[in-house]
Amino acid sequence: MEKTCKHLKSYLHKFHTEDNPEEFLFYIDRKGIRSQMSIDNVEKFVARYGKKAQETSTDVPEHLYPHMWRHSRAMHLYRNGMPLPLVAEWLGHAKMDTTRRFYANADTTMKKETIEKATSDFYSLFSNEYDVDWEDDEDLMKKLYGLK
Repeated sequence: MEKTCKHLKSYLHKFHTEDNPEEFLFYIDRKGIRSQMSIDNVEKFVARYGKKAQETSTDVPEHLYPHMWRHSRAMHLYRNGMPLPLVAEWLGHAKMDTTRRFYANADTTMKKETIEKATSDFYSLFSNEYDVDWEDDEDLMKKLYGLK
């Protein structure tokens, strides 16, 4: 995504001035020695900045954790038409079943949109656009019941 690339380039420019592909992307610096950032440290950052974000937006969930972004992005891709096998590949899952069980549960919105898309040709029949006053039409009723 363009915006993500922009943020990543900015981060790399600021924190990775030397081109060293062996260096950790996210790191801590202790006494001049860079080492891998721990999962606990990442969770603390997410919690800290999540609380700040909650002060300005009620849309931010109360309990944030790093894996939430992974799941949210996978669902976003799936909802916007990425086929499930590609979502599984993007996530790096060895088995499709993992993706299906944990990431790709269709939500109510997806189900509604799918039903509307599948029945869109018939939808106009059920709207108020057409006069379907057949109750008093004896000939039509006989035809519908195969009696005429």
